[in-house]
Amino acid sequence: MPARRYGLFRRWSWPTLDCPGKYALRTSIHRALIDPSDSDPRTAVLIALLTAVHALPPQCPDRHPGEVDRLASRVLLSHRSSHGVLDSVRRRIQQDYAASFCGMVPPMKGLFTGGTTG
Repeated sequence: MPARRYGLFRRWSWPTLDCPGKYALRTSIHRALIDPSDSDPRTAVLIALLTAVHALPPQCPDRHPGEVDRLASRVLLSHRSSHGVLDSVRRRIQQDYAASFCGMVPPMKGLFTGGTTG
C-alpha cells in the first residue's frame, strides 16, 4: 500500500519490498570496491554494468565520483570477465543513442531554400 506525501504536488511513496537483498547487494559492491581480491565475478560484472551507465557513483555517496571510478577500474582489472560486459554495454548505449538521435532529426532538404521536403 503506498503512502501519500503532501507538498506542492501530491506524490506516492512505494515501500521497498526487498530491503535485505538490496542492502546485501550494496554491501558486496562496497566490499568489492575496497578490496578487489574479495569480489566474485558476478559482483564485478554488476560493477561493470553500473560503470557503463554512470550509475556507480550515486551508489557510493560517501566517496568522490572520481575515487569511485578509480576503485571500479581496479575491480574490473582484477576480473577479466567484466571487460566484455563493459564494452558491450557501452557500445549498445552508443548505438541506441545514435539510432534515437537519427530518428528525431527532421528531414532538412529544402527547409531553408523554400523548396518542399521529401
